[in-house]
Amino acid sequence: MTRKPLLRYMHMIFVCTHALSCDEEQLVALLTGTGIDPGQVAELYSTLTREQEIRFYQNLLKLFPEPGLGLRLGKLIRVEDTGPMGYAQLASKNIQQVIAVGRKYLDLLVPYLRWDLVLSDAEIIHRLSDRGEVPPEVSRFLLEMAMSNIKVGGQVHFGLNCIPTRVGLNYSDPGYPTLYRRCFEIPVQFNQPANEIRIKKEYLDIRLRHPDSLTHESMKTLCQSLVARLEIKSDVVQDVISVICTSGPMVPSQEEVAATLCVSSRSLRRRLKEQEFTFRNLVDQVRMDRAKHGLKDPDCTIQEVADRCGFSELRGFYSAFHRWTGISPAAWRQDRSAI
Repeated sequence: MTRKPLLRYMHMIFVCTHALSCDEEQLVALLTGTGIDPGQVAELYSTLTREQEIRFYQNLLKLFPEPGLGLRLGKLIRVEDTGPMGYAQLASKNIQQVIAVGRKYLDLLVPYLRWDLVLSDAEIIHRLSDRGEVPPEVSRFLLEMAMSNIKVGGQVHFGLNCIPTRVGLNYSDPGYPTLYRRCFEIPVQFNQPANEIRIKKEYLDIRLRHPDSLTHESMKTLCQSLVARLEIKSDVVQDVISVICTSGPMVPSQEEVAATLCVSSRSLRRRLKEQEFTFRNLVDQVRMDRAKHGLKDPDCTIQEVADRCGFSELRGFYSAFHRWTGISPAAWRQDRSAI
């Protein structure tokens, strides 16, 4: 069974900041606590962890607290902004190919959602669901963005008359139904069994405007190589993380981890460098995850959390936690309790 990659590409972070025309000050704020340098954002296929990407989305929602930010971003993101997946869709001969590419390579853009397709007698039904890997506010943002973008994609391929026949969402009205209606051009139904956007089935038979089989196949091949690259990288990273996680509060040295994995320390260092990671990066990731888990327990003192993370001094724990998240352990705990 293939393990789900823990790594992500920088692509969506770039797309979001570019679509919102973020200035330098905003970019720095968006990257606070992620460990990402502003200069990395333009490197679309440099890698980062899922935790880093999720923290970016949380920062995005704080910096742009406007209602329906996901709806607006979904409309701003063009098909070609999604990289080789988008170009493969633009070169498709029919909507079946567009949907097939989008569903197969969704993990390159939004791995936190599942996209299912149902064909009824009269409609094409897109169903999106949360995989349970992100906080609720990030989940709704990503669902809004994805569904808005599906609607825009339909109009790119078929013209402005391609309007959904129905849009249903499985959560309560967040308080801005007019924005939803303006986005989808029809009333949206909340508290539904599933997140759905439907269009007429007749669009299945329409030949698209710019079919190009050579471009379509070459872009699909590129998508597959990008997916494979993440899977290869994740195997190395996951192995190291697994050893660190099972070693208790006393973090093992790089030499000890290498010995456990039956490789030399030099070889492990080289392989991690090839994956754009360092041993310290991964130690920090494990410690940060362990710290956040401990801070969620109201009966666990900050000193106990620090001990679990292998810090001999509380001052060192405070310094590291601020470096990871941009705030103190106490402030992070308070923020969580307010959710």
